[in-house]
Amino acid sequence: MCHKTLTALALVCVPGLAIAVQPNMEPGQWEYTTTTRISGPMDIPEQTSTHSQCVTEGELDEADAFMEDVEECEVERREVSADKAGFTLVCPGQQGVEVRMTMDMRLLGDRVEGESVAKMSMSGQSMEMRSRVEGRRVGDC
Repeated sequence: MCHKTLTALALVCVPGLAIAVQPNMEPGQWEYTTTTRISGPMDIPEQTSTHSQCVTEGELDEADAFMEDVEECEVERREVSADKAGFTLVCPGQQGVEVRMTMDMRLLGDRVEGESVAKMSMSGQSMEMRSRVEGRRVGDC
């Protein structure tokens, strides 16, 4: 869930909540590159993945473009302005693992960039996943 959620969270808000200011982000086909490093009991070297997503004008109006696959998470912080978006989520995991994710993004019209940190704790051991996200509009959907 974490990797899929972090990739989807390259765009950041809660579905169904109207926002007062439209984010500075153009609708269209977007490509996101996420570089992630995991540290903890088992360090995992930096890995990079890319995914594409169609972002519609309607999704931007309602902030639906910003989150998916987070229904089970509690939203502790949600901030959206024209040029920035940020959130903190607490998500239950399997076998009592809780994941706390924080992400802050800069919205630059046809580009986005930001960082996220996910902290997990299980059986007295903790793990941290840090990701850099860069997105760019690549055309129409």
